[in-house]
Amino acid sequence: AGTGECSCGGKMVKGLSVKPLKGDAVLFWSMGLDGQSDPKSIHGGCEVLAGEKWSATKWMRQKVTS
Repeated sequence: AGTGECSCGGKMVKGLSVKPLKGDAVLFWSMGLDGQSDPKSIHGGCEVLAGEKWSATKWMRQKVTS
């Protein structure tokens, strides 16, 4: 966790910033166990000034029950 300042000049709303080391991964869930969206998962990222940034998304669906 950082100081709440982003290296690209942005501000962290909740005061959390993460700068992983090469080879690390960042994982978070965008919903709770009840299937409801978690507003704390709203996020953004700084532009890549050097090197590469890889991203992967896994979509999860819930079955509708009556």
